[in-house]
Amino acid sequence: MMNFRRHRATAVRPAFPSLALLALLASLGLSACGGGGGSTQAQVSAEPAPPSPPGVTPGTPPASDMPPVTDPTPPPTWVAPPVAPVGDEPPGTTPTVPPRSAPLGEVWTETGPVAAWWTASASGDGRVMAVGVNPGTLFLSRDAGASWQPVAGAGTGNWSSIDMDPTGTHIAGASFGGLVWVSHDGGESWAGTFHTCDFLSVTISNDGQHLAVVAKFGGVFSSDDAGASWDERLPAADWQAIAGSEDGRVLLTASHNGTLQVSTDHGRTWTSREQARNWYRLAISADGQHMAAADNGGFVYVSADSGQTWTPTFHPVPVTALSMSRDGRQLVLAVPVLGGETMKSGIFHSADFGQTWQPLAGAGAWRAAALAGDGNSLVVGARGEGSDPMLISPSVPGGHLFVTRAGPVATGAASVAP
Repeated sequence: MMNFRRHRATAVRPAFPSLALLALLASLGLSACGGGGGSTQAQVSAEPAPPSPPGVTPGTPPASDMPPVTDPTPPPTWVAPPVAPVGDEPPGTTPTVPPRSAPLGEVWTETGPVAAWWTASASGDGRVMAVGVNPGTLFLSRDAGASWQPVAGAGTGNWSSIDMDPTGTHIAGASFGGLVWVSHDGGESWAGTFHTCDFLSVTISNDGQHLAVVAKFGGVFSSDDAGASWDERLPAADWQAIAGSEDGRVLLTASHNGTLQVSTDHGRTWTSREQARNWYRLAISADGQHMAAADNGGFVYVSADSGQTWTPTFHPVPVTALSMSRDGRQLVLAVPVLGGETMKSGIFHSADFGQTWQPLAGAGAWRAAALAGDGNSLVVGARGEGSDPMLISPSVPGGHLFVTRAGPVATGAASVAP
């Protein structure tokens, strides 16, 4: 048996003339509206009254003040006139152009500072986003990527991974050669936990209590007390990634030249799944049923039964980021430019559980990509041009950050294509 280590780380009614007065006015050829009979015309200075609905005589008092109707035929139903189409507005008015709905990836906005981006994460609705520079600091956005603020509480480091719960309240960040940093107040304050290690990937549950990390050649570790203490769950290997269901119960890990490992009890026991490959990036649905795993330089594989069976999809490429919507239906992956090869590079999207894929962005030194839980928002980041996106450091600090969102946009909205 393998020995593992434990670590602590109120309304007024309108008045009308009486019937006697009306009879007197009629005998004199006058009316109660201020004008006499015959050819006498009223002089008005206001704008003409708007047209009455069909079937209603202009100047008629409200129905509630009129004598009962004796005609058994019901009045016709009034139908509002149609709205004039765009372009037929009266002169001097501004045409009203309704917004249209754009799909994910049609309209892009460049945002944030220029840096060597490495990792990203997004909340369920995409309002909260986090990105990490490697080497550098973490940046946080609470307005869907419109603005970003550096996270001072977690310092600087080689940020390798970020994860957050669907509300963006509980956030965890892992640093290569550093600590695991945790925030339970939406990034306002941070605490370092565990000891220094070459962490490559981290996951955190929706209540912030369950965390799991992998360290390159250091093992798989988990915590059930918000990071106060840690237990070694799998021994040292060339671990690359870990992903967890929202409740933290289902965990999926990957290593280079090893099999995929699945746990359904918060990491206490594990089952080997799929054959040994050069596994590099992972993604998982909220309930742990749908999974995706990228073989570095090989296919992307998907599972719809919590990892029991796997199906290859996409074409063989190096994948530097893999992200999934909460229901598992949508996936996004990043393929960087390597060695001058640009034909297969880009950001790609699937809306059918990985069966088919469409490009959302062209070639670049792509490294980070995070899809919001609802699948309507996406943030992507690149390393500096000329950098090898597979290397943690050093890097040319010239990468750009972009966001896109599916939904209403103004007609003619400008897009900055990544």
